[in-house]
Amino acid sequence: MIGGVIWLLSLFFLSFKSGGVTPERNLDVDIAALYWHFVDVVWIVIFTVVYLFGVFEGFN
Repeated sequence: MIGGVIWLLSLFFLSFKSGGVTPERNLDVDIAALYWHFVDVVWIVIFTVVYLFGVFEGFN
């Protein structure tokens, strides 16, 4: 997760540079967005398994 934050911050600061992120060079931003959505899905699964299934008797 720390690597993703550093990656997104580097893209953020690169966007201020002249010619940093253009429509022709937007693949880095797309890949970073896909990575961050993957992290979201992983956290949703972890939350579901650990916290929600933990309250039911059958899952102990």
